[in-house]
Amino acid sequence: MTNIQTALKMRGFFISKENGYLKLGKGSHSRDEVELKEMLEKLNIQATFSDNKIMITSEHIDNQKYEKILWYPAKNHEAGGNGGWRSWKYFSKGMYGPKIRTISLETGVALFVKALSAAGVRTISSCDGHGKKTPVVTFFGHYNACWFMVLKQHFIQDMKLNYDWKLMKWNNVDPDLIAESQTGKWELQLVLKDTHQMAEFLLKNGKGISELKRELFEANRNSTRKLVKEMNKEELISWMEQKLLERIRVKGGL
Repeated sequence: MTNIQTALKMRGFFISKENGYLKLGKGSHSRDEVELKEMLEKLNIQATFSDNKIMITSEHIDNQKYEKILWYPAKNHEAGGNGGWRSWKYFSKGMYGPKIRTISLETGVALFVKALSAAGVRTISSCDGHGKKTPVVTFFGHYNACWFMVLKQHFIQDMKLNYDWKLMKWNNVDPDLIAESQTGKWELQLVLKDTHQMAEFLLKNGKGISELKRELFEANRNSTRKLVKEMNKEELISWMEQKLLERIRVKGGL
């Protein structure tokens, strides 16, 4: 039987257990506690909330309730933001992305989208595909998309993922990361397993990734701004990758 902490985390909440209580972790949106409370009330799961501590008081929660927590419907799919977030200045200088409301994200991509933001990689919208169409996460501009590709190549590539996650629509202002299926079909449970694996890596190393991005690109931001604007996606990925490899050679990994 799945425990409620795991179910809430898989739904996208930054949740931890401390001294018998559940707690919303750092990086949670200001609305997460209110909307978590509303969700539990709708599912008839009794809980008390006090000083960022959550105590589940329902005596029995069956597997059906856990499934309802896991697949609780999203209210919308937008991460939001403004056009300035696509700039080289914002990308290279910013340590972290925005805090995103968990309930605004669909289960299949929720924790992944929030983990990307916690690692300083900004997205603008997402959809888990509902098991009927291509799951997609849209990055805020080419810099965020290319940086994720570099991270994927060097830190995520060896994960045993169920789908081939590729960047598409490079001609758009905001490229898409999609889960490519050889059969043209997607299983939400497998999509969730993939995104959860990637999310766990990003959450474990989020601070290091944020600091690494700033270390590699912030120091010479003004002198490189024109250079990166003139690069196509292949050149930009190659340039970012070279800077990463030089840093790994000198100082090691994350």
